[in-house]
Amino acid sequence: MVVAKFVKIASISGGKDSTAMLILLKEQGAKLDYVVFNNTGIEFPQQVHYVRQKLAPWVKENFGLEIIEIHPKEPFGLQVKKHGVPFVPVGRWCCRTLKKEPFYLWLKEKGIKYIDLYQGYTVDEILRFKNARRKVKSYARKFGVKIVHLYAPLIDLGIGEKEALELTKEHGLYNELYDYFDRTGCYLCPYQSINDWRTLFWNFPRLFNTAKKLEEMSIKEHGKKFHSNYTLGELEKRFRMEKRQSNLLEFVEIPLTVAER
Repeated sequence: MVVAKFVKIASISGGKDSTAMLILLKEQGAKLDYVVFNNTGIEFPQQVHYVRQKLAPWVKENFGLEIIEIHPKEPFGLQVKKHGVPFVPVGRWCCRTLKKEPFYLWLKEKGIKYIDLYQGYTVDEILRFKNARRKVKSYARKFGVKIVHLYAPLIDLGIGEKEALELTKEHGLYNELYDYFDRTGCYLCPYQSINDWRTLFWNFPRLFNTAKKLEEMSIKEHGKKFHSNYTLGELEKRFRMEKRQSNLLEFVEIPLTVAER
C-alpha cells in the first residue's frame, strides 16, 4: 500500500496574522515544503516590498526556503474591463480569481495532490476558518487536488489579532502599514471601511486615484461600483469637505465659558 505524501505549505499575505503563524511554526519546529505569497497585483507596494525585503530573508534563514510568489493569469485591470469591479454586498469575485484559482492552478502545475495547508486565521476568525474548511474540499477537487488538510496554528494556540501583531514586533517583523491600518490587504478591497478609504485617500493618493479610475470605467461599461452606497468620487468630495471644515474650525475662536475663565 502506497502512503500519500502530504506537501506542507504555508500561505502568507505579508499581514500580521500569517507572519505570526510563520513565527509559531518555526518555534514548533515545523518542516515546510513551500511558503507561498499570492501577489494579486493590487497589493500595497509597501506590502510587496515587506514580503520581498523583510520577510523573505527571515524565511530563508529559518526554513531554508524561498518565498514563492503566485500571480493571477489575468491582471486585475483586465478582469475589471471584462466584468466590472468587485462590489459589496454580493459581488466580490476577486478572492476567487486573484487568490484561490491562481493557488490551485499552481498546485496543479506542480502535480501536488495532497496538502497540509497552514493559514493565518486567528481566534477572532473561527467562523471564517470553519467556513473555509467546509469549502476547501470541493474547490480543491475542481483542480485535481485530492486532499487538503487546512490548519490554523493561531487558533490552536488561542492567539488573536492583537497578540499576532505583538509577535511580529517582538521578532523584528513588524509591517509598517499597521501605522495606518488595523488590517492589511488589497488596497481597493470593496469591504474596507470608509475610514480605510479616507486613510488611503490622504496617505496613498496614487493608489486611491487608481481605484477611482477603475471604478469610473466599471460604472461606464458595466454599471458597477465598489459599494452600493457611494462611489469613490463621492468619497473624495466628502473627504475634501471634511478637511476644509477641520481647517476652518482651527481659526474659529470659541469663547470660554464662565467655568473655564
